[in-house]
Amino acid sequence: MRKVMLGLMLGAAAGVVALMMRELEESGVLDRSDDPVEAIKLRVEEELAEQRRRLAAAIEAGRRAAERRQRELWAELNLPAPDGEGAQNV
Repeated sequence: MRKVMLGLMLGAAAGVVALMMRELEESGVLDRSDDPVEAIKLRVEEELAEQRRRLAAAIEAGRRAAERRQRELWAELNLPAPDGEGAQNV
């Protein structure tokens, strides 16, 4: 029974590795590196860089939206904004 379980686990692990290698080949990462470990590192670095870029863009968009909404609220109250901007600068 233990041998069967071990065989199933090794088979599943081999399948996961095969899927990862196929994905790396399709994405062209293996073309830039002959070492599969280096290829995986390159792929992870690329994905992290993309996530950082998207996060920075989302933060900037949120900051602009918050500033715009704050100006709108001060304008609705017909009060000058605390930073000295007038209520008409919406």
